[in-house]
Amino acid sequence: MTAPMPPEWGAVEEKAARLEALEPERVEETARSFRQAAERLDGHASGLRAAITGLREGAWSGQTAEGFYGYVDELAGAGGRLRGSLGSVADDLSALRERLGGIRTSAGERVEAARREIRQIDSEAAAAAAKAETRQDAVNRQVVGAVPPEKPSTTILAEAAERAATAARAAGEDLDRLATEADTAIGRTREVMSRHTGGTFSAVGKPVVGTSRKGAAPSTSGGGAGGGGASAPATTSGGPPAAMPPGDVHQWILEAIKELQAVGIPVSEADIASIWAIIQHESSGNPNAINLWDSNAAAGHPSKGLMQCIDPTFEAHKLPGHDDIYNPVDNIIAGVRYALDRYGSIGEVPGLQAMAAGGAYRGY
Repeated sequence: MTAPMPPEWGAVEEKAARLEALEPERVEETARSFRQAAERLDGHASGLRAAITGLREGAWSGQTAEGFYGYVDELAGAGGRLRGSLGSVADDLSALRERLGGIRTSAGERVEAARREIRQIDSEAAAAAAKAETRQDAVNRQVVGAVPPEKPSTTILAEAAERAATAARAAGEDLDRLATEADTAIGRTREVMSRHTGGTFSAVGKPVVGTSRKGAAPSTSGGGAGGGGASAPATTSGGPPAAMPPGDVHQWILEAIKELQAVGIPVSEADIASIWAIIQHESSGNPNAINLWDSNAAAGHPSKGLMQCIDPTFEAHKLPGHDDIYNPVDNIIAGVRYALDRYGSIGEVPGLQAMAAGGAYRGY
């Protein structure tokens, strides 16, 4: 009969399951997405410059025109810089995939080694206990020449149980180290992603407004890189405004909660910490933040504002009179309503749940 694993083994299996769920294959899928986005940026930059060739050749001139041309050139240049950055991020993601794959393999091997060690401890203890009982039985029956065992079977089994528990705890500690290694590697890659992709387009200034000759300025519904330049669809909210709005995040959250409560949405000041945690990880508290590198951006819907809403989500969850995705209060309102609709409560947002369990935040 096989002895049960020690009570400490349950924690080992839980830790192993978390490491098994690392899914390095999905990291590589993300790396491929970044490489594809980098390739598309080349075409977008060329398309931007080609789109204004006719205007530059005499159809539109003057201070406003020159400002607009410079703006387009800056956008195209930013696209080139971002292409290189996306390639660097893709390489880092591929390296992360290799590292996570190695960590997951090491975790599996460590668990199996510990399992074998514990099974061997149990097997040897069972055999030794059986011999001890046989010798003790001979002594009890006063068999001539019978010698009592060095240890009773109960002691042998108790000592074996402690050795098995020690082996399980050691395996758990090794898995903790592997989990820390994985968290460190993921954190480093997130830092690389932030450093290489943040602010590339938002650093581009708006075109200078002045007098024009030979025709009116062309309409640009996007208002910046977020709207896609001259070819942007009219339904997008465009790029972020140049200036930060007044106030601070705490005030914005309080005001948004007040507006939500006014229409019967179940939020309170008890949710402030959770809302702030989402904001901190999504935008670092920058109402003008715009994400131009993830899958949403690649699909033409970059995440924007404090809670990083995409335009369709913002439009579906905003309140009447709160129509500006870059307005911090309006953005919080839409983000909170989206979280409530999808997860039932702010506290159930997966990123917050992951943090509560000791893991890393992930987007909602």
